[in-house]
Amino acid sequence: MKNIGFLFGNEKNFSQNVIKKINANNTKIAAEPITVGIINNFNKNIDCKYDVIFDRFSNAVPFYHSAMKFLSENGIKVVNSSHSHQIEEELITLTKLKNHKINIPKTAIIPSKNLPNGVQGDDMRNLQYPLDWDKMFDTIGFPANIKSNNSNDLFDTYRIYNKQDFFFIYDMSDTKTLLYQECVEAKQNIRIFIVGKNRTYLIYDLHKASKDRYSIFEEYVDDKTERSIEDMIKTIQTLFNLDMFILDVAIDKKDKLYLLSINLFSMNIDNTHFPAETYNWLVDNTAEMLIGLTNELETKKLLKEKEENEKAKLKEKENKEKSIKTAKVKEKVKIEPPPVVAVTPPSIAEEQPKPLVEAPVSIVETPKPIVEEPTPPVVVVPPSILEIPKPAAGTPNTSVTNPFHNEYW
Repeated sequence: MKNIGFLFGNEKNFSQNVIKKINANNTKIAAEPITVGIINNFNKNIDCKYDVIFDRFSNAVPFYHSAMKFLSENGIKVVNSSHSHQIEEELITLTKLKNHKINIPKTAIIPSKNLPNGVQGDDMRNLQYPLDWDKMFDTIGFPANIKSNNSNDLFDTYRIYNKQDFFFIYDMSDTKTLLYQECVEAKQNIRIFIVGKNRTYLIYDLHKASKDRYSIFEEYVDDKTERSIEDMIKTIQTLFNLDMFILDVAIDKKDKLYLLSINLFSMNIDNTHFPAETYNWLVDNTAEMLIGLTNELETKKLLKEKEENEKAKLKEKENKEKSIKTAKVKEKVKIEPPPVVAVTPPSIAEEQPKPLVEAPVSIVETPKPIVEEPTPPVVVVPPSILEIPKPAAGTPNTSVTNPFHNEYW
């Protein structure tokens, strides 16, 4: 069973009607309000039973806001995406869209009337004083609109016609940061509700009371304006990753399309404010979108599991083939005898063919061994022999024979 959780405040009718719509038409998906308690980041698995959470109220409670961002970071689909809260600062949002060639009225941001809590007058030494109000009035002019810079704030939009009107509204703003915006003289003001891939239009008139402000858009805009609106919606969806949002646009007398504001659908949706046809459209399309997102997530999950199983099977197959190959190599080593190294006899080696080009051989003369000649023996002649007188010349010696010679002296 797949689960869709709803986070909402005192606006009960819309969320409860969407829950009933989902539960009435599905046996595999259940929708219910969520309960948010203490959340920690030290558990490996996030204990959340919901596949999709429809967030209608986190912008008003910082704890809810952080909780939704935490769940979104951990794989829970939150509608709208937690990262889409970057459009809360309307001046930055409008400036970014202006850089994408979307027509935006002249807009100025002004400091709050009262200082934020905990901030003293001495802390505001960098703030210009007095502010140059006249320059702003001359640049943007009258009539003009005053509204909160926070697109999800409950501070209403006021149309003013002079300085007295401005300061009367400004004095009520307390610590809210306001925008002073050019009033586009429009022949039509249109509020566009975008839910998933579907959209519906309402004409609205700020001069009327809330219950009479909206009416069914019976006239169709021309093709050029329709294309401009579609391009604008696609640009916003791409930049901010939004599933549901509201656009306020104006078409001036020259058929030029202006984007006045954008918010995250966190306003009160009540059948007392909107025509019944529009209210029912919002309930039906919101339920359909949430069911579609849940089924889409299930499909992606199944595809991911299939892909992981295929990778695991392929890895198992590769490991098996590798094991078989290794086993065959080991078996081959066991069976084959070691290679026999042939020793070539010297006689055969000498008969090997000589290379065509013989490498030069350096001849090194081996030194001859030095043979020492034997020292002749020393003959010791006895004194008796040495003293024998020599015979006279010519007289043969017949009596004494020299033992060392075979001749006679």
